[in-house]
Parts: sequence; structure tokens; C-alpha cells
Amino acid sequence: MQLQLFTASKSPFVRKRRLLGWLLFPGLLIAYAFVTFFLDEHDATTRFVAAFLSFIGLIWLIGYPFYSRYVYKRAYLRNLRDVYKNKPQIDYTLTFNENTVELKDDVAHTKLDLWAINHIYETALYYFLHIKDSKSYIIIPKEKISHVDEVWEQLTAITKKIHIPFSKELDWKWR
Repeated sequence: MQLQLFTASKSPFVRKRRLLGWLLFPGLLIAYAFVTFFLDEHDATTRFVAAFLSFIGLIWLIGYPFYSRYVYKRAYLRNLRDVYKNKPQIDYTLTFNENTVELKDDVAHTKLDLWAINHIYETALYYFLHIKDSKSYIIIPKEKISHVDEVWEQLTAITKKIHIPFSKELDWKWR
């Protein structure tokens, strides 16, 4: 799920959609309250409605980021549960060779040219290796690695060898 949240946080479409959801509703409420307060009659009911709409708009501005995080996280979790509900969890062995990355499990063996890797991201808990021309990633959980420093050295050597970016985002959180 961390990969979906990470890629969503980097997606311009998702960021724009969340920003629009955050600002549009309270903006409309506050604009309507402003127009109601200054252009309509100034009786007690009008002032109360304008103040109430402004209050709701401010509550939305404060609360929406928390609500949005929860909704997106829940949606990605549901999607993952649907996709992987009947699939067993498979542990892979990852090996870095001179010009390839190999993934092995009990059933399959996959070789990937190093030049197929487009970008490497490091978060506090994972390494994500983005594959060129696809939405695929190799996910390396740091907690499953016995020698994290060796893997880090191999990944930085790969970035230097094939001239790809290595983004360290150790403080990344889903926001």
C-alpha cells in the first residue's frame, strides 16, 4: 500500500484533485457568505447565516486534509484487498548482477536489465525501483533485508552506472 500512497503523493493529477477538493467548497461557502453579508440586508438572520457558512468553510479547510488522507488510504487498502484476496504472499530473492537485476521465487525467475530501471526512490521503510515505460515498480522492504547498507551501496552504484536519479525521501509520509 505504501507504493500506491507514494505514487499518488507524486502524481500531479491526484495532487490537483485533492487541492481542488480542499479549496473549492470552502471558497464557495465563504464567497457566498461574503456576498450575503455585504450585499443583502443586515438583519440578525443574515449575519448568522453568513457567520455560519464562514465557520463551516473554515472547518472544511482545517479538516479536509485529514479526511482526504483517510479516504485515499481506505480506497487504496480496499483495492489491494480486492486484487490480492486470493493470492498468497510470495517472498522473492533479489540479486543484483553486473548488468541485471534478478527476482526469484519458488515458481518464477525474472531477469531485468539495469537499463530498464528509470528511477530509484528511498523512503524510510522501502526502496522503490521504477521500471521505464511502465507503471511497474520493484518494491524492496528494508525490514526484510539483512544488510541494508549493502543494498544501498548497490543501488547507488546502479544509479551512477546507468545515470538515473536516486531520490532519498526518508521523511516522506502520506499527507
